[in-house]
Amino acid sequence: CPSNVDVAKLKAEYLAQSHTSRGGPPLRSRIFGYVRAFNRLGSAMYPVANALASWPITRSLANRMLGLDARRSLPRFAPSLHRWFASREGPVNTNAPAVVLYPDCFTTYSEPHIGRAAVQVLESLGYRVVLPRVGCCGRSMISVGMLREAKHACSATAKELQRILQQEQAVAVVGCEPSCISAIVDDWPDLQLGIDQHDLGQLVSRTYAVEQFIESHWDEHPRTPTFHADSDSKPVILHGHCHQKALWGTAATETLLSRACGDRLRVIDSGCCGMAGSFGYTREHYELSMNIGELALMPAVREAADATVVAPGTSCRHQIKDATGRTAMHPIEFFAAMQQEASTTAFVGAGR
Repeated sequence: CPSNVDVAKLKAEYLAQSHTSRGGPPLRSRIFGYVRAFNRLGSAMYPVANALASWPITRSLANRMLGLDARRSLPRFAPSLHRWFASREGPVNTNAPAVVLYPDCFTTYSEPHIGRAAVQVLESLGYRVVLPRVGCCGRSMISVGMLREAKHACSATAKELQRILQQEQAVAVVGCEPSCISAIVDDWPDLQLGIDQHDLGQLVSRTYAVEQFIESHWDEHPRTPTFHADSDSKPVILHGHCHQKALWGTAATETLLSRACGDRLRVIDSGCCGMAGSFGYTREHYELSMNIGELALMPAVREAADATVVAPGTSCRHQIKDATGRTAMHPIEFFAAMQQEASTTAFVGAGR
């Protein structure tokens, strides 16, 4: 807040102590907190899981058991990013500098096309991408006050990331989901993970949102792409994620997107989308969630009917979809598409 009080951490601590006094977190908090495990299960059986989620009877049971609002859509599952990564063919340059792509539970199990775009862009920049099988960042647990469980999960994940960084001699850990990156860089240092603070600080200092890493190290990449932005193409509008805006800002995302689309980019002057993770799913918060989105973001999206909508947060994209029917792209997904367009244009031009 403006007085520099971290309200989110106070809320998490209050909820944690409340859970302790009541004998443990309620069922809804446990399910929201362990979203990674449920997403992994849903991805493993995604055709069945998606069918069950859309079946009126099972959806009604979920609404009743978890207090979900019937008007809120549920995320879809997809074959995991790990499955795609393991099945890829083609030579790997073992001498290239490594970048560790943190497999958050949304990119990995629900939106793997975003992870594939991140791999594509990082490899085009000359990096060898490492996709480890590590655990949760703890964001979902922290948000519902499951701090004891978060400390255990984050400690294991941090130790494994430290080991992989050292083993691969990686230059950075990057991630696609701002809320997960914010957990690593902002919450882990305060969680008392039982890890040497210097070592944890080294990990935190080398962790970035993927577009933040690409832009902040633009002149240091092994290879640098060239774009020929077409100012006559349709406009692009960007909505920043709240964790992103609070911690590292949207400047790197804006600059990177501008490299690809020139002056077509416009940053929406918006606050929170209103979704706020699991907040917007619940029956008691749905109306407030939508009203927050209607303050600025949703009218701006509707007014820009011909624009490409870009938003780095999975919650933001979900809210935009539910409120306007528009599908928003992740910045790295948009950047990968512009790369592909530029390379195709260059190939056609060379053929002439």
